[in-house]
Amino acid sequence: MTQEPETGNGWIRLYRKLQDNPLWTERREFSKAEAWIDLLLSAQHSPKPTDVLLGTHMIVCSRGQCIKSLDTWARRWNWSKSKVRRYLDLLTRLNMVRCESVTKTTRITICNYDSYNKRRHDDEPIVNRSRHDDEPIAAPDKNVENAEEGKNETSLEQPPVIERAKSFKQWTDDEFKEEIRNANHDKLLTDDQCYDFFYYWTEPSASGKAKYKLERTWDTRRRMQRAKTVIYDKRDNGKQQGNLLANYK
Repeated sequence: MTQEPETGNGWIRLYRKLQDNPLWTERREFSKAEAWIDLLLSAQHSPKPTDVLLGTHMIVCSRGQCIKSLDTWARRWNWSKSKVRRYLDLLTRLNMVRCESVTKTTRITICNYDSYNKRRHDDEPIVNRSRHDDEPIAAPDKNVENAEEGKNETSLEQPPVIERAKSFKQWTDDEFKEEIRNANHDKLLTDDQCYDFFYYWTEPSASGKAKYKLERTWDTRRRMQRAKTVIYDKRDNGKQQGNLLANYK
């Protein structure tokens, strides 16, 4: 008798690059399951907390957390804001997430995040790691080099691999914010202007991608300088509130 394969146990590798796949970025109304997967893919996986600048407030985002407003999730999932709120309430009642209202946004913590994205031990060589069918695997952190892999390459006398700088089209929201912070090292723009600049360029397009990712080239510092010259310096010396970049081209 042919034995039916087991489908209820084990795990699969689900890479975050799925979010760039045309099947995923297709404009549609998300199901509850798709929204849950999107939360897992969007959560910070690095163990090092990240500071997120929102206006004049700095908010800490730790491993297993997402910092986005209900409006942002509504645009991503093509839902109403009230439906997003009801959905997060449901996940909270099911002990799947914890939600916290912070300044201008919502911090979502995935409960038991390590069960979805288990961390490896730093001193454990990859080649010696054994996996069981029911053990989840952690996706590699893109910003962390693996020392053991480097040693293996040297021992095999392979030429060193030169890593290319990540394309701006692959940036996450956190990486884009960090780019703005670095470009604004001399306080070219005020905090409110940086906030406005970020939210103008991260507005989702019809394809679901942030507006800045549709540009052919991108230089954050030059874009900020142009915004200051064309928009902010001509509007009450940059003191006007609201969407100052509404007419920015």
